[in-house]
Amino acid sequence: MESKINITITFNTIKILIIIYLILLTTIFLVSSEMLVPVVFAAGGYGLVLWIIIFVDILNNKIYNKVFWIMSMFVLSTVAILVYPFIRERLISMGEKYPNRS
Repeated sequence: MESKINITITFNTIKILIIIYLILLTTIFLVSSEMLVPVVFAAGGYGLVLWIIIFVDILNNKIYNKVFWIMSMFVLSTVAILVYPFIRERLISMGEKYPNRS
């Protein structure tokens, strides 16, 4: 018996994950120094998981200017994590409209 796992992450799920990530980053600035290390590790681990989710989404979809978005995930990862989910649908529709640029 072959089992196939299919994980679907919706646009709203990514938005919720980003809000939680921003809350963790804000907590770093508000927490006292003795509690800072666990919060930094939590925010870093959570950010890594969010980065992987968005990176896989970029690779799996036919988006407009895919090379730019892949490079931005490495160079400006925090900015790309915050911007990409909000313009994702537009990039996908532009990728279908202009197939040579994806």
